[in-house]
Formats: sequence, structure tokens, C-alpha cells
Amino acid sequence: MNRTYSFRNKSIHLLIRGIRKAILLVRYTKFIKRYLKVRQASATPDIMDEYQTMRRQFPRLVEYFQQEMLVLNDQSLYEEEYRHLLDIAQRDDIPLNQYLHQPQTITARTTNTASSTMATTTGDRCCICLTNKSSVILFSCGHKCLCNDCADQQQEQLTRCPLCRQDVIYSQ
Repeated sequence: MNRTYSFRNKSIHLLIRGIRKAILLVRYTKFIKRYLKVRQASATPDIMDEYQTMRRQFPRLVEYFQQEMLVLNDQSLYEEEYRHLLDIAQRDDIPLNQYLHQPQTITARTTNTASSTMATTTGDRCCICLTNKSSVILFSCGHKCLCNDCADQQQEQLTRCPLCRQDVIYSQ
């Protein structure tokens, strides 16, 4: 019985890591594709505004990517996608925090629950839009991981916490 429980916990942890990596790569791909397209588009006022907005968001994406890369303990992310982010930032002269230039050493961390690992990586940013500060605390798990805008927009679809997957309880 103990072996089954231990195996199930490891399987769930691996599944969560796989999902987190998939989400990270989707966010990375979506942002980079749009950024490169906007960067090469004709210089209309709307395009220039979007380009400047994306340049301001770029350091946050790099920081988020680095945090997730460390949690996932996946060196392959550094070798390809993370280096690509740093190359684009350098080429386009996008200022990054100094500590983002050199990735931290990836070391294996083991925890008893996946939610404790996830809670340490969310920072103060909304886990959906990655731009606004987190200001909504979810009932049942206590994670502060959403901004007011995303919480309002996602209220119908949001039945589970994006971090730990516990059921969300709404209050009136």
C-alpha cells in the first residue's frame, strides 16, 4: 500500500512538471512569435505601441521563464529557449535585470507536495496574464495568483486553482 501511494505521488509530480513545462513553452512560443512579427511589421502607430508594450513585458517573460526553468530542473530549456530569449534581448537592446543574464545553477529539489513547490514560484505576478500584480486570494488553497482583471474574466471557467488544482470556492 505504501509503495502504491509513493508511486502515485511521484507520478502526479511528474505529470504536474510536464504540464508546467508545456504551459511555459506555449507562453514562450506565443509571445516570441508575436514579438518577432510585430518587430518586423510596418511602423504604424498601433504597431509601435504594441511593440513598445511587448518590449516592456519582455523582462518579465525572461524572469518567469528562469523561475520555471529552475523549478522544473530542466537544463534543455536553458540550452535552447532561454538562450534564445537572452539573444533577442541583447540584439534588441532590451534591458534585463543583471541576475537574469546568468542562469542560476539548476539543482534537484524534492518536496512532499507539488503545491509547495508551485507556491514559491508565482511571485507577485498574475499567473494568467503575467503582467499585473496578483491581488486575488483563492478560497480553499489560499494562493494569491490572479489579478482582478483575470479573475473577473475567468470567473465562469475558473473552477480550480491554476497552481495547485484545488477546487475554487466563490464568495458573494
